[in-house]
Amino acid sequence: MTNEEGNNQELNKVTIREAREAAGYTKEDVISLIDVTEDELDTYENDATDLPIKLACELLGLYKVASNAVKFRG
Repeated sequence: MTNEEGNNQELNKVTIREAREAAGYTKEDVISLIDVTEDELDTYENDATDLPIKLACELLGLYKVASNAVKFRG
C-alpha cells in the first residue's frame, strides 16, 4: 500500500460521533443504553484516543460499525 492509499483510507474513516449519528442514535439514546455519562460521551466523541476498549466495543456494536472504519485519533 502506498502512502497515498493509506491517507485515503484514513480519510474514509468516521469519528465516534459520526458513527452514532449515522446509526440514528442521539446522545440521550446512547446514555440510556450503555453505562456512559454525557460528559464521557462528549469527551470520547471529541477525541477517542483514550476510549476504553470495553466501551469502544459496546459503542461499535451498538452502532454496527467495524473498528477499522473508525478514526480514533484526531
